This record gives sequence, structure tokens and C-alpha cells, in this order.
Amino acid sequence: MDSSLLRQFGNVFEKNKAKFNQKMAIFGFFLLIATALWYLNKLSHEYTTTLSYPVRFVNLPRGKVLVGDLPKRLDLKVNAYGYTLLRYKMSAALVPVEFSFSEIPLRPIGLSKTKYYVLTSKALGHFSSQLSSDIRLDAILPDSLVFEFASTIEKRVKVEPVLKVGFAKQFMLAGTPKITPDSITISGPQSLVDTISAIYTKPIRLDRISKTVTKSVALPTINQIGFSHRKVEVSIAVEKFTEASVKIPVEVINIPDSLKLTIMPRMVAVKCNVIMSRYFDLKPRQFRAVVDYSFIDESLSKRLRVKILEQPSFIQELDFEPKFVEYLIERK
Repeated sequence: MDSSLLRQFGNVFEKNKAKFNQKMAIFGFFLLIATALWYLNKLSHEYTTTLSYPVRFVNLPRGKVLVGDLPKRLDLKVNAYGYTLLRYKMSAALVPVEFSFSEIPLRPIGLSKTKYYVLTSKALGHFSSQLSSDIRLDAILPDSLVFEFASTIEKRVKVEPVLKVGFAKQFMLAGTPKITPDSITISGPQSLVDTISAIYTKPIRLDRISKTVTKSVALPTINQIGFSHRKVEVSIAVEKFTEASVKIPVEVINIPDSLKLTIMPRMVAVKCNVIMSRYFDLKPRQFRAVVDYSFIDESLSKRLRVKILEQPSFIQELDFEPKFVEYLIERK
């Protein structure tokens, strides 16, 4: 076949293809416009649907706490225009509606003094006032909710800091961190309150600190437990340190009155890091080193391990020698 004929055929094909693509583009454009108009028309109509809505329970009866898990969402049967419903359904974070016990009447179940129920139909007005004016609330599902209450008690407990602190070179903690307030009042069901002896702060993370730091730190939430304070202030005192040495006597404990235990040596040398401001406060009497006669039967040799039972709060990195002492038992 002549090449010129092929070229003519190709040109005709390309022109027809271009016309076809142009027609399809025009068709698609008008189809998109028609679809958009149809969709907008549909959105202008009213519809009835169900929305899963977050809920928060507030204003509990005084001196009472709810027992068990509460629903985090309720189904609201609503009527509104399509564009309003679309906006609600596409919202990533709906503001929870508040279920206020001071607004909605509770009814006891039988003669129970702890279990109550509420008809959600009684909450329609209360919920409607919290929704947009362009949406009508027809029903709340489920049609009733059951609540169990327990009486609350109060208790004062200590607050303990959780510290994850690193110090700059030649610096250390200067005493016990100061917490304000150092204790709080908790309230809740007695079965839970009785199990709590202290409240621990959220972790305080600091690195390479070389001066006193004061931070406001939150307290963790505990389900069904109320706190008198949600935050406390923790002051972490930091100072330079130096190494110190003292010699302290070793005391024998738990020995029968009829026996005498002679130990060798009678003193141990203690080394520790002490903050500069307390260097001259460091005294041997602030330490207590002991050997326990009760462990003689467990000793495989004529030696007993030395233990440090007491030490001042302003030192760190304590070490001592010797770790063991020899002994001689005599009758009195």
C-alpha cells in the first residue's frame, strides 16, 4: 500500500479520535453539572435520619458517684434539610451534648436506693436546646437509661512525684523534691477510695539540669474518683556536690542477752556524694550500720554482711568498706 495513502488514513483517524474525545469531554462536563444540580436539589429536601452523638454526664446528685461504664454516645433521631445533615455527618469532632442529672428526673427501680432509670423522651427538650436551631430532635435511642449510684467518701492522701531527671556534671538532687500541695482530698466509692494510699504525678522528664526547677504537673485521672486538685507544683532543688568520707561504728542487732558478739573491724569507712551547702552538716551519727546476729546460721564463714540502715537525705552514691566483718561469739 502507498505510504501517502496510509498517512491520509492516519490523519482521518486522528481527526475522528480528536472529535470523539472532544464530544466525550463536553458530555462529561454536562453530566457533572447535571449531577451537581441533582445533588443540590436533593440536599434542599428534608430527611429523617439517626445520628450517633457523643454525650457527657454532668451534675451528679450531691454525694453520689456513678458505678459502672456509661454510654459514650447516644443515637439521636433527627429531622433536617439534607445539607444540614451532611454537615453533621461529615463533622470529625462533634461537641458532646450534656446529660445533666439536675435537669432530667430520675426514677428508682422498684425499692432500690442505688439503681435508677430515666426515660430519654423526658430529655428531648434538654438535648434540643444544645443542638443547632436548624435541626429537629424527634427521639433519643435507647428509650431508657439505667444508672447505679454509690455514696462517696473522702480521704486525704499524699502526692508522690514521678521523676525522670538527669543532672549536669557535678550536680545532684539537693534533698527531697518539694510538692505543693503535698496531699490532696480524693472522693469516690469507698471500695475504690480504700485501695488508694497515694496519688502519683504524671512523669516529670528533665535532662542535664544544673539549677533548681519548679514545674506545674498534672495528676492522672482515676475513673470514678474525684480530686480536690488537678495539678500540683513540684520544686526540684539542684546543687553542686563533692565527695565526703566518714567512719561509722557497726552495731550488732538481734543478739540474745546471754551472748556477746565481737566483730572485727568495728568501724566501716563510708564514701558518698554530698551537696556543697551541707558538707559540714555531715556527721557519723546520721548513719547507722549494722550486722544481724539472726543471719549467723546462714553464714558459710566466720563473716557477717554489713548493712546501712540509715543515712542522711542530702547524700547520694553511698559506698562503704568493708562489706563484711569477722565475728567471735562468747557467752556472758
